Amino acid sequence: MTLNLPFVTKSTFRSHELKLYEAVEFASEENMKMSSKEVKNLKRSGSCGVSVEGTWQKRGYMSLNGCVSAISIDSGKVLDVEAISQYCEMCLKRNKKNHICFNYKGSSGNMEAVGAYRIF
Repeated sequence: MTLNLPFVTKSTFRSHELKLYEAVEFASEENMKMSSKEVKNLKRSGSCGVSVEGTWQKRGYMSLNGCVSAISIDSGKVLDVEAISQYCEMCLKRNKKNHICFNYKGSSGNMEAVGAYRIF
């Protein structure tokens, strides 16, 4: 206890965590839409060069979580992101609650290619 305040319960923390997740997701989607429009105005055409980059939670080919992003070569801004996960603790506990779940089954080394495919 700090300042004689009780600890935050797990359910309260999770509800705030989900609200924060939704706010971050909305803000990032809006930012990526604005970046796409900016690149479209720069190029004045429907095509542009992008760099696709993947990263994992752990080094090597054993990570259960990863992320792939498409970054504009012209502006350097992120145009799209795909988060990939092979693990869901709630599913392992057979929890029936509505939750954000894993979205990939396969090798960790193949996550980057699958994420790039989903983006395009």
